[in-house]
Amino acid sequence: MPDHEGVPGRGLNAVVYLSYTGNTKKAAEHLAKKSGWPLYECGLAGIPSVYENLLFLAPVHGERLPEEAFRFLENVEARKVAIALTFGRIWHGNAIEEAARKLSLPLVGAMYLPAPHSYLHHDDYEMPLNEAEAILRAFRKDGPLVLPKEKDTFGRWFFPKWRARAGAKVAPIGRCTGCMACEKACHFHAVHKGMVDGTRCIRCGACVSSCPEKALTFHLSPFLKAYLKRKRDEKVTIYLAE
Repeated sequence: MPDHEGVPGRGLNAVVYLSYTGNTKKAAEHLAKKSGWPLYECGLAGIPSVYENLLFLAPVHGERLPEEAFRFLENVEARKVAIALTFGRIWHGNAIEEAARKLSLPLVGAMYLPAPHSYLHHDDYEMPLNEAEAILRAFRKDGPLVLPKEKDTFGRWFFPKWRARAGAKVAPIGRCTGCMACEKACHFHAVHKGMVDGTRCIRCGACVSSCPEKALTFHLSPFLKAYLKRKRDEKVTIYLAE
């Protein structure tokens, strides 16, 4: 595995992550430690924009790559990129294939990593992080990686933002102490003093998971509750270039 310094004049090797509830951060920390590469959080000031090898991690959100992740990948240069997405063990869709196609990334590896679902209370599922280490082999490949087309969930393209708002809502349940942890955790300025602006909220779960008093919860529609009862997909799926 190349060291973290990369190739002079071309950038460094690094692990960059976007995480809302902490699951993707946990996976990124594990892979950064395993690779010996520096770890950066997407969106923070001072993050590099040029890489030799870039391993990028983010959560799947509505079978898509979050917009924050898209914006980051649009503005980086890298010789090789591998994308690892965590998903709540229901279905990941074509999130990586769609991102790679739209962004024309030099993709050499892709991984879907099962994780606890942010909408499920007391989901104590342990991510198979040792299996996830196989994604690091992608940087020994030259690519390009051609991803297979996965099936889409029925209705995925039907007003996705409206479906998200209708399917899940974040609501206070009366134990707020005004600590502002939820407001600090929100990437979208959608929370103020424990109250959630539904027009800004993307239902990522950052506020819910950050509250020390458990004063925020998800209210799920009957349809989404039924959807979440589907059989869990706990397979680590990894694609490597030739």
